Amino acid sequence: MKAEPPRAQEKQRKPKRKKDPNAPKKPLTAYFIWMKEERPKLMKEDPTLKMKDISERLGKIWKTMDDEAKQEWQAKADQDKIRYQTQMETYVPPQHFDDDDGPRKKNRKRREKDPNAPKKPLTAYFHFMSEQRSNCLAENPKAPHKTISVLLGAQWKMMTDEQKEPYAARARADRQRYDTEMTAYRASQQQQLPSMESSAL
Repeated sequence: MKAEPPRAQEKQRKPKRKKDPNAPKKPLTAYFIWMKEERPKLMKEDPTLKMKDISERLGKIWKTMDDEAKQEWQAKADQDKIRYQTQMETYVPPQHFDDDDGPRKKNRKRREKDPNAPKKPLTAYFHFMSEQRSNCLAENPKAPHKTISVLLGAQWKMMTDEQKEPYAARARADRQRYDTEMTAYRASQQQQLPSMESSAL
């Protein structure tokens, strides 16, 4: 019998690159600096307001403000941008956070996904992003996709646990949906195995 050739070592997926928690924080826009200061005032006036209502109300107020009223916040945004650029000039990421470990291979073959498989559940943060993205785009129509994500991320960090709870509840419900669908999906996959094995004989 011929000896079987050694199997090629399976390529292990590289772990996700970690972000340095000490890296300079990205600058906020004038709108987000203003919103950060005005949100507590609005919440104090009406504690029953939900996060979505607060964002919509602040967005409408911002739209009605003239350029002169926004100038103060734009100046703060410009200062924050300069702060960020200055810090980035001297920032050197630690070795384990460095991105200079070679480019990722884009031609790596991925496993084909089963179109019938249940959709994975979203986290509370992604439920928040899905709801608030349109508002953020309306306030920053020229901003690229990456900037919108950064702005929403900054807004999420400023929220309290109470404000995040509605999105956490959606995430829990979505997870329960996924677990239920996944149980049924795995059962159907097991039922298909005997028929596949008999057809292969």
